[in-house]
Amino acid sequence: MYKVVGVGFVDVSERRLCVCEFPDDDHFSNLEALVVQVGPKECLLPGTNGSQDYVTVKKVVERSGVLVTPRKKTEFSTDGLAQDLNRLVAFKKGQQENAMAMPETNLTTAVCALNAIIKFLELTTDSSNFNQFSLSTMNWSQYVHLDSAAVKALSLIPPPGVTATQAHHSILRNLDKMKILDTLPKKKLCFNPTVMCCDRLLAQWMKQPLRDLNTIVERQEIVGALMDDLEARQALTQEHLRRIPDIQALARRLLKKKVTMQDLYSDLNLEAGKTLKLESNNQLGYFFRVTLKEEKVLRDNKKYQTLDTNKSGVRFRNSALADLNSDYQHHKEQYSEQQKAIVAEIIGIAAGYVSTLHYLNDVLARLDVLTSFAEVAATAPKPYVRPTVKSDGSRVMRLKGVRHACLEVQDGVSFIANDAEFREDEQTFHIITGPNMGGKSTYIRSVGIVALLAQVGSFVPCDEAEMTLVDAILARVGADDCQVKGMSTFMMEMVETSAILRKATCHSLVIIDELGRGTSTYEGCGLAWAIAEYLAKEVKAFCLFATHFHELATLADDVPSVVNKHVSALIVNNTLTLLYRVRPGMCDQSYGIYVAKMAKFPASVIQVCSWYMATTASPPPTVIAVGHTLVRAMLRIFIR
Repeated sequence: MYKVVGVGFVDVSERRLCVCEFPDDDHFSNLEALVVQVGPKECLLPGTNGSQDYVTVKKVVERSGVLVTPRKKTEFSTDGLAQDLNRLVAFKKGQQENAMAMPETNLTTAVCALNAIIKFLELTTDSSNFNQFSLSTMNWSQYVHLDSAAVKALSLIPPPGVTATQAHHSILRNLDKMKILDTLPKKKLCFNPTVMCCDRLLAQWMKQPLRDLNTIVERQEIVGALMDDLEARQALTQEHLRRIPDIQALARRLLKKKVTMQDLYSDLNLEAGKTLKLESNNQLGYFFRVTLKEEKVLRDNKKYQTLDTNKSGVRFRNSALADLNSDYQHHKEQYSEQQKAIVAEIIGIAAGYVSTLHYLNDVLARLDVLTSFAEVAATAPKPYVRPTVKSDGSRVMRLKGVRHACLEVQDGVSFIANDAEFREDEQTFHIITGPNMGGKSTYIRSVGIVALLAQVGSFVPCDEAEMTLVDAILARVGADDCQVKGMSTFMMEMVETSAILRKATCHSLVIIDELGRGTSTYEGCGLAWAIAEYLAKEVKAFCLFATHFHELATLADDVPSVVNKHVSALIVNNTLTLLYRVRPGMCDQSYGIYVAKMAKFPASVIQVCSWYMATTASPPPTVIAVGHTLVRAMLRIFIR
């Protein structure tokens, strides 16, 4: 049974109100994708902790690192909404100035949520917000479905609290070529607030891969042109883009009338002209001063008014200077008032161009991001290529020489590239086996990153790339637990895998790494088999399934679209050498003991392990078959 979810969100910095309404399942999978796409800092939820929906949504939102603030249900209504929107919305010329006549307000569930956040932020208490906001509907389905697990698995965005070095291991930092400023002196860094602009948009694009082929091709064309024109690219990255201020921040100050004349010219990197300085005390105005030695000439002289005496001397006035000083102070106050009025008028006129500044900021940020794409593609250890992306026809993904965008740029790394190929109804499900540290996880992540970059509009780290658009990139990678929420490693595995089974379609890309290791060997193998079989037979999504259960290789005998691959290794003189090559076929042996030797395990431990492996027999095939049947039946009930 599907639920209707209404979402309203506000971007105060960009003066944007947005609503969205969509159907969702009991696990709120679409809501999680929307939270990833929007990247909010805080989320307001109606209801109390006793509501099951509240508990589920809270978990979904917090999974993406968003603060959840509970509010009363009564705040999620349309009370006062019409009046508030009429105050906040910037109506276009000739448009009826009635917000409730706009099509966005027909999304009744979403506008109730929007009303709650407008009141929570107290937007109508600040007159600078009046007639400044746009109101629009977000089409969440125009983007590739990404959940928080996929964002983390592909290392798209650096998590909060990481060091600068750790942040550079993320795709965001690798693509942001403005990071070269980090090598400059700190005093020069403050000259480039554009980095924040680029970061904001780049992070947004990373979380919003496109499903619109025309926009993807448009971005590719610009990236390609900048790659081909070295002079233009260098001029943009090394000169012009560095000199652009944070226009968005300046626009915010203009709207709030908190900007100064100094802001207006300093943000444009202009040198201020010299101004006239009056040499007088601001409190007293003009006065005479004599040294303490000459103080006696003032004693008992009624023509002079002593103001004060200190070690620097005596300050005083005569009647003529007092009159002149009074006139001066009066004219000074008049001048100050006139000056304030002129400055206020200038700032008011400048504030009228805020919408133009927002548009300019958007254009420059896009140029900045696309220039970064071109710079990364051109300066990588091996240049990126333009992927051929298709929206129709038989589903396909052919990647030759695919590399990991972050790993190949690390010092001292000679990355081994590999190929990946998917074909509809022929080769959709890849089972990858091989030794630990052999490159299985890196390989499947590399394919996921390439698919995402292709639909962002970037070039990709491959020798050749051709693919059909995917509607979702879903991942179950890593062995994290969540003790704060009372969830073990295995439970996290099951929750994330369950979400994949519910959401994946035949147009999705699924990445699963080492599923089933959080429970007993045979139970884990049974679960892995049943999940793999369901994805291969029922869903038919393109899937990379890395596993240490070699028994899964026999699935290829039952399902024609399943293919086996393995990461190769070589044993010479009882020493394991990892080759990092992905080759056809299943892995023919286990390398766990050799990996333990590489990790410098004590010899006695290695000896006992070898003896145990030699004396332990696998259960009969009939027992394994019965176990697989039982687990598959249980799994079908679980995901129904």
